[in-house]
Amino acid sequence: MSANAIVWWVSLVAVLVVLGLAAAQLMRALRELKRLKTRVAGYAELPVLAALTRAEADAQRLQGAVEGVAPLITRAQDALAVIRRGPVPPELIAAAKRLSAEVSALRRFGAELRSP
Repeated sequence: MSANAIVWWVSLVAVLVVLGLAAAQLMRALRELKRLKTRVAGYAELPVLAALTRAEADAQRLQGAVEGVAPLITRAQDALAVIRRGPVPPELIAAAKRLSAEVSALRRFGAELRSP
């Protein structure tokens, strides 16, 4: 055998060994990927992830509640304005004064009718 043929045979064996090692690495990577997929699928059943899902739903509910606070604040400010005016509305006080004036006028009229 010539030196040229030996180099070719050694090169061919080296290429075959490298291809074999690459195939072995590829098979190992595929096994790891399959194992990783099963682990990730198992993570979905963890209580921590269920708690995170509930927390996300709670956060969305809180966000909706925060959006509803502005009208409530407006209503509360209106109610405070009414309370600050006093326990009796001004319209009722004016009506009572008019009624008192009418009653006193009726008494005077009754007194005039009784006196000859």
